[in-house]
Amino acid sequence: MSTITETKTTTVDQFPNKVFVGNLSFKTTDGQLKDFFSDVGDVKEARIITRGPRSLGYGFVAFADEATVNKAVEMKNQAELEGRKINVESARPMSEGTQEARPAKTSTRRRPNRRASGKDRSKARVDAPQDASDSSQ
Repeated sequence: MSTITETKTTTVDQFPNKVFVGNLSFKTTDGQLKDFFSDVGDVKEARIITRGPRSLGYGFVAFADEATVNKAVEMKNQAELEGRKINVESARPMSEGTQEARPAKTSTRRRPNRRASGKDRSKARVDAPQDASDSSQ
């Protein structure tokens, strides 16, 4: 008999009080971002936005209340993190138009190569010039 345990995962999207943090180093981690903002107040979550394994250079930090968001913007905007001056501003919710304009996620699989493989080269191009090595037979 196996037991299934549910893990509750939270995302920055679930918190209304958050700041946008831009101009981050690509090496900055979620933990470093959380530690950097911990002196401002209670950090609920810090998340670096990535595409695959690569950071996109920005993220979001969620706080318990709006007052802490304002304090974070005042204290940390143009502060230095990992050798870079970061931009901190109150995060705005995505507008409905922006959400609708996003293309639906499609499969990341690539289409197969439609060119003829090395085995079928004779079929690929009939009038192709032959190598000098082929004509010496």
